[in-house]
Amino acid sequence: MAEVVMIEGQEYKKRSPWGAWLLCLTVVYVFIWYYKISRELKQYTGEDSRPGLRTWGIIVPLLNLFIHWRTGEQTARAEEKAGITKTVEPIVGVLASLLYFLIVPYIQSHLNKVWDAAAAGGASAPGPAMPSEAPPVPPAPPAPAP
Repeated sequence: MAEVVMIEGQEYKKRSPWGAWLLCLTVVYVFIWYYKISRELKQYTGEDSRPGLRTWGIIVPLLNLFIHWRTGEQTARAEEKAGITKTVEPIVGVLASLLYFLIVPYIQSHLNKVWDAAAAGGASAPGPAMPSEAPPVPPAPPAPAP
């Protein structure tokens, strides 16, 4: 069973990496898993991607390798946003995808780290620094004498 994590009012699921991989042996679940993680990555990173097209694209030879690469890159950006050191490597995901869906435990384990870090408070996106207080108001010029 997946653990639901709330980040910035949105739900994300921490799935068992090897449990998801075992479910992918049914072949159908790999499409379900890929759609779900693509949707979660899009939601978390705010990137303009199409989870449905990405999911169907994994059945097209050679295109699937490109899609696995892009998923690795998007996972790396999610790690960066969560404030953790980038540990996912897109090339490892591509190579793991060639070995009967081993990309599933690889990417899922990294996503679980992202959801943990983001839920712990490291999920704020870097932005412009806001001053903690308003700047002091300069004194009014002296009034002219009558």
